[in-house]
Amino acid sequence: MDEVGFLVIGSGSGLDVANAAANRGQSVAVVEKGPLGGTCLNRGCIPSKMFDRADEFHIDAKARDVGFSEIVREVSEDVEADSESVRRGLRSSPKHELYEGEGRFVDNRTVELISGDDEGTRIRAETVLIAAGTRPSIPDINGIDEVEYLTSTEALQSETPPDHLVIVGGGYIAAELGRRLAISSASIC
Repeated sequence: MDEVGFLVIGSGSGLDVANAAANRGQSVAVVEKGPLGGTCLNRGCIPSKMFDRADEFHIDAKARDVGFSEIVREVSEDVEADSESVRRGLRSSPKHELYEGEGRFVDNRTVELISGDDEGTRIRAETVLIAAGTRPSIPDINGIDEVEYLTSTEALQSETPPDHLVIVGGGYIAAELGRRLAISSASIC
């Protein structure tokens, strides 16, 4: 079993705390099952904010033409490159140990990886921080199973803008998504 002073589950904002612990001399482990960098980098505000740089993303400044699929591909490539940069940074750091896979608690201070490259590894830590971020959830709305819908993750990766869209939710990802799709001339409610 691996033992560390500080274990962070998630690689988004939890990395700030992991870095602070490492800088204080603690041994640090990071467990992540998905792309590194967290919700904001991979499925939230960063991909949607990248759409604001219009001229860099094939948008005529007068909005006569929007290369929507090219925009989505380039944003996705940039996000993937940033996530890979986080991976390289953690792998090369003498202060961090990266474990890739989904972790489950097996006791109060021990996490076992149940999937991924490090499946089967157990990590025990004096302190455990759960900073696993968010995932979209499908709200319990009558009739939702009878219509086509996208989660925010799917909408941010879609290379074809919808003709119209109703956004359910008012959090930062919903707000960013509405702004992003407004660029594509979708009718948004």
